[in-house]
Amino acid sequence: MRLPTEVVMVSEMRTRHLVEGARTADGDRSETPVAHHGLTRRQLLFGGGGLAVGAGLGAGAGLGIGRASAPESAGAGPDDLATADAGFLRGAPVPATGTHQAGIDLPARPQARGLTSVWRLDPLHDGNAGDARDWLRTLLDTLGQRILTITAGAPTTINGRRFDPTDTVPDGPGDLTLTIGLGPDAVRTIGADLPGADALPRFDGDDRLDYAHLGGDLLVLAYAADAAVVAGATAALLGDLDGVRPLRSQAGYRAAGEAGIARNPLGYHDGVIVPHGDTELTENVWLPDGPAAGGTLCVVRQFRLDVTRFRALSAARRDAIIGRQRVSGAPLSGGQITDQGDMLARSQRGDYLIPNGSHMRAAHPAFTGSLLMLRRGYSYQNGATGRTSTARAGASRGAVLDDADDQGLLFTCFMRNLDTFTSTMLRMQGDSPNSVESTGTRDRLLTYAHAVASGSWLLPPGFDAGRPFCTSLFG
Repeated sequence: MRLPTEVVMVSEMRTRHLVEGARTADGDRSETPVAHHGLTRRQLLFGGGGLAVGAGLGAGAGLGIGRASAPESAGAGPDDLATADAGFLRGAPVPATGTHQAGIDLPARPQARGLTSVWRLDPLHDGNAGDARDWLRTLLDTLGQRILTITAGAPTTINGRRFDPTDTVPDGPGDLTLTIGLGPDAVRTIGADLPGADALPRFDGDDRLDYAHLGGDLLVLAYAADAAVVAGATAALLGDLDGVRPLRSQAGYRAAGEAGIARNPLGYHDGVIVPHGDTELTENVWLPDGPAAGGTLCVVRQFRLDVTRFRALSAARRDAIIGRQRVSGAPLSGGQITDQGDMLARSQRGDYLIPNGSHMRAAHPAFTGSLLMLRRGYSYQNGATGRTSTARAGASRGAVLDDADDQGLLFTCFMRNLDTFTSTMLRMQGDSPNSVESTGTRDRLLTYAHAVASGSWLLPPGFDAGRPFCTSLFG
């Protein structure tokens, strides 16, 4: 089975909104961010305590999520980051076994290359629920065994059949990670009360996306330093399985950078602040109990960026849209690239230094009271098509598309509750009823970004040879 050539795509609202009605010189409504779980209001407003800086498309929002406290585990300090960078270059092996699946928080520095693919599982839609559940259990057991074999780089026998990953990954797996997600239909086939059984809501433009670009039964995230490895490993994992049909796939890359910080196609830094430590991940990412404990929920939303039109803006205008300085990466409220933005800082005129409508402000979790997401996004570049269109399915409001410049972001994030993503996305659209922002201001970055695919998946907990993949889900 060949992977498709088409483009893949690929929040917990905890506090009601509070609004102060005074307006500033620039017409901004004064706003009071809600107190985030575990942090004081002062820390949220002024960036103390390592506050998360955002959860949106990535540019200026830190491409991920900030940490709520100092790092407390391996991989957090300068020496560990240097080690992670060296591993990034060497392709150091990443254990496939453990409490959580690899490829979510490990390796500490995301690999340079990725392939995101989404698949349809035909037996789930044939009408026989009992047979579908048994078939799915066998499939997931097979996938778990194959992941262990592919990442070990040696042939073995799986369910009576010889399986040799060197056929498609001849040079070894290196730092390969393979991560599996189950879409809502697959989750409901196992159990309707499991996390992930509810689909991601549709956002602006999603009603124009076709079936192949919304959701999907099976998500595969393949990451490695070598692009050939991710493609070969995906083919080895799923290429010969009956009832498994590709819907979409997208190759991605992460630009070179220091300590995991890299620039995205718009020229702004991504990965500035990321969560570290068991406490933060437990609070925000890992499902806490039940059959899926140790797993997480994942959203993959592919945003195509109008890079040409964005670059045509003045440097000051671009910075105002993002909320950060392009060259230094520092928030417009001041400081260094790794400093948190001060959401209450104003100019002498009374304007917010990080403006209303900027991506950094719109995607900031302080205004929704939501938990944090772990972001591990990838850029993509599909090359020129020679066509230009101003009206195409999936375009966000105000977006103008240039098909000659097909590039963008694979926004990939992990969280305990889909409301974390939903509340953020609604605020970015200017539609959130639970946000402290009452002006309805839309994230101006969405004028230059539109979703071309979207979905959510349950990523089951980790596994090993003695604890087969997804065993806990089936009971």
